[in-house]
Amino acid sequence: VSTFAMTLGDFNLPFVEDPEEYRRNAMAIVLFVLLTFIVVIAYVNLLIAMMSTSYELIDKQAEVEAIKSLARSLIKWETTLSPKQRREHWKWIIPPEGPKAYEGM
Repeated sequence: VSTFAMTLGDFNLPFVEDPEEYRRNAMAIVLFVLLTFIVVIAYVNLLIAMMSTSYELIDKQAEVEAIKSLARSLIKWETTLSPKQRREHWKWIIPPEGPKAYEGM
């Protein structure tokens, strides 16, 4: 609340006690209320910008962590295979050689 009050500045309301002062300062009151709404909109916009930046950073880190987890699980799975099973497993990963190797892809 104090941060919001600092953005509006120091003000007092003399028109509350004197109705005549209220009539003379009607435009100032309208401008004050308008400024207050603009400040609130600016703060909400700032909050949205900060949250989207944080989300992008977390999203990038989540993708990296998912790839690390997949790599760990593949390494763990491959250590359970015998050397012969590992050779058979890698046959479909290693691309074939020759001029017509990628013809059907």
